[in-house]
Amino acid sequence: MQEEINSVEKLTENFKEYANTRYEIVTLTVAQKAATIGSQSVAIILIAIFGSMFLLFINIAAAFYISALMNNSFAGFFIVSGFYFLLTLLLILCRKKAIVLPLRNLIIKQILNND
Repeated sequence: MQEEINSVEKLTENFKEYANTRYEIVTLTVAQKAATIGSQSVAIILIAIFGSMFLLFINIAAAFYISALMNNSFAGFFIVSGFYFLLTLLLILCRKKAIVLPLRNLIIKQILNND
């Protein structure tokens, strides 16, 4: 009878240790995933900021160049802004396939990544 009580106590103790260890593993995994996603988000934001600045100045230069070619100081800016208007319409029409689904898949892949 004493052996059964010791056996049950040992089993209970082992289960408590297992539960505590499992909790620590889950906590560390969540912290690692959050740190990875946070650092990648910061990197993407920095790349987007510098990429946007590059595009801004390239577009201003293109607008001035087109204006000089057409001998009209406004035509280049209207052409460049028209291009971006058409691009915006295209993105609005295709936003689910072009933006939402790939972004969602990327986030899910990062969360479920077991590296």
